[in-house]
Amino acid sequence: MIAISRQKAAERGVQIDFRIADVREPLPFNGAEFDLVFTATALHYVEDLPSLFREIARVTKTSGHFIASVLHPMSTAYFPTVETENRREPQYFGKPARSVETPWLDYGEVPAEGRRIVCHHHTIADYFDAIASAGLRVTNLCEPEPPAEYASQNSSRYEEAMRVPVYLILKVEHQT
Repeated sequence: MIAISRQKAAERGVQIDFRIADVREPLPFNGAEFDLVFTATALHYVEDLPSLFREIARVTKTSGHFIASVLHPMSTAYFPTVETENRREPQYFGKPARSVETPWLDYGEVPAEGRRIVCHHHTIADYFDAIASAGLRVTNLCEPEPPAEYASQNSSRYEEAMRVPVYLILKVEHQT
C-alpha cells in the first residue's frame, strides 16, 4: 500500500514523507506533534482500542483533530469468527477474532497465507468508550450511503451496502 501511495503522490506532484509504524505500539512521534491524525479502515486490526486512542491523544495537539473511517460495526458483525470461517450470520456482541479475505487482492500478488486476515469487531460503544477514556470527544459522526453510481458498477454489493452500512466516519478532538 505504501508503494501505491508513493506512486499516486508522485503522479499528483505531492511531496510527502511516508512512514510505517505499528499502531498497536507507541508511535515514533513527539507528544502534541500533529494538527490532524487520520486513519482509513485500519482500526479493526487493533484489538486494544483504549491504548490506541490514548496514543492518538498523545501525538495530537490540543487543538488538533483525529478523523477515522472505520468499517461499520454492523458490517464487521457479519465477518465470520476465526472458529467459524464460513458462517455469515451476524454476531454483534462478543469479542471473538474475525477472519476475512484480504481486500487487497486486486492490488497485486498476495501470497496464499496472506489471503485471509484476522481482525477485531468493535461495537459503536467500544469506539465511544475508548475515545472518551483517552480524554477525546466525538464532534461528528457520519454513516455514508454508497454512491448511486456504484449501483451500476456492482449492483449486488450496492444492494448489500444499502442494507448493512459499510463505513462509519468519526471526527474526534481533545476535550477542552
